[in-house]
Amino acid sequence: MKYTGLIASAAAIIAAVFFIAYISGKQAIPVITGSRGAPAAAATSTDASLVGSAAPSFNLLGASGDSVSLSGFSGKPLVLIFWSSWSQPSLDELRIVSDYRANPDAAAPLVSFLAIDSEEDPSVALSLARRSGYNVPFALDSSGAVTENYRVTGLPETYFIDRSGVIRDVSAGVLGRSALVDKIENLVKQ
Repeated sequence: MKYTGLIASAAAIIAAVFFIAYISGKQAIPVITGSRGAPAAAATSTDASLVGSAAPSFNLLGASGDSVSLSGFSGKPLVLIFWSSWSQPSLDELRIVSDYRANPDAAAPLVSFLAIDSEEDPSVALSLARRSGYNVPFALDSSGAVTENYRVTGLPETYFIDRSGVIRDVSAGVLGRSALVDKIENLVKQ
């Protein structure tokens, strides 16, 4: 009995900390879902081994049927968001990025954005992309090969790639607007 109260108190404190972090928008909120929504460890940190290295190249199908490749963004910083329609945190992240693009700051026009749907039926992803109203270009990684090459550990996961194609930062979970703006400003300076 004594331990039940202790566990409930600890859970309440942890929930309060995550809620405060979420509303403050100052840091990423960890992802608690894994593949296809199955429980997984919180993605509070990512595989930082890619930071400082060249971004893996890709060639994917865009939402409008066009080909989308990393080389197509050459010379301009890129914010790359891995997401899936079954992940509510992914949809939250896309809304934040979409709102940022609709109400940009000075750095926004200097940066490209791409949301890569990970390992999902293309018709589901395309349907969501078309009806969502998100102001973010979409591409499909149906096979999961690009997701694997980027060593994505949870969704959403956001990569900040400089104009030379080097990964400068990786964030797991939902970024608040102010954290997104800070990371974009740092990316543009590089």
